[in-house]
Amino acid sequence: MYCPQCGTQTAPDNKFCKNCGAFLGDASSASSVAAGAAVPPAQAVPPPPAFYPPSPAQVYPPLAYPPFVQVAPPPQKRSALRTVLAVLVVLIGLGYLVHHYAQNGGKVIIGTKDEVIYSGTATQDQATALGNALKNDGYFQDRGVTVLLNKGAGGTTLSFVVEDGYWNKAGVLFQFDEVAREVAASVGGLPLKVQLMDSKEDVEKTSSVGLVQLNGGDAVIYEGEATLAEAQALGQQLQSQEYFTGKGSNVFVGRHNTTTLLSYVVADGSRNQPDAVSGFETLTRTVAPAIGGLPIRMRMVSTTLVVEKDETVTAQGATPAQTQPQQSGQAQGVTQ
Repeated sequence: MYCPQCGTQTAPDNKFCKNCGAFLGDASSASSVAAGAAVPPAQAVPPPPAFYPPSPAQVYPPLAYPPFVQVAPPPQKRSALRTVLAVLVVLIGLGYLVHHYAQNGGKVIIGTKDEVIYSGTATQDQATALGNALKNDGYFQDRGVTVLLNKGAGGTTLSFVVEDGYWNKAGVLFQFDEVAREVAASVGGLPLKVQLMDSKEDVEKTSSVGLVQLNGGDAVIYEGEATLAEAQALGQQLQSQEYFTGKGSNVFVGRHNTTTLLSYVVADGSRNQPDAVSGFETLTRTVAPAIGGLPIRMRMVSTTLVVEKDETVTAQGATPAQTQPQQSGQAQGVTQ
């Protein structure tokens, strides 16, 4: 049998092409291609667009945020989300800043108002690098926002001080997980602990962001309550299902408040291909035991991590996920 995407001859029991990774379908759907072996497959069957797994050449732009393999840097249009988050942080009073500075370490100023307070073994250079990364990401916009950086035996922690009660809003922790992931390289990479704090320095919510990298550059990024062990198990399952084939694919798994979110970075237009959506639904059901079982909120996201398809996958089927209304100008990202 031949791959309908690139024409490479493959074994009859292969689910995906070993050359380009295209979904081959079942044996019956491929019989017409195999029967025409004397004719070059590219002529016998017009190649359909790639959909499962996506073609790395189409999906994954050059690496810009190590160590996140083949994940696009945040585009400018996503700064709207950062604006929403930054507006809702608490502008800390001078008394609090002086207390924390005196008790824990030092601080750096980014622009004229935004600050990174660092403590433990964190250095001034690391705090400066973090501040610049937050500015480039759109979180620091010279509004008097403060972020705390701590390094110690337990790892690296980023703490964001937010408006009282804001930590209870749906999707907020996932949003801050994503901010932490995007700036992680500036403080030594993943894993990171994430904290949301009130104006009295009390921790209200905690989270984490980590990375499991497999052979060939494929990676699982885990966030929230999803664990390292779950990410490792998921990576192994994706390898066994021949979705991870060493071409730099990325999958995100996150969990907050019992909701498990599984996001695939896919080729543009995949959400409009029924076979592609069905393939990802089947894959999600197959790997579900590795990350706590069904139901799972499945997302297909673009190369810039904007959600293109959002649904809840169960044993019986899939239904569109119930999402929070977007605020004006807010971009919809992978972890919202």
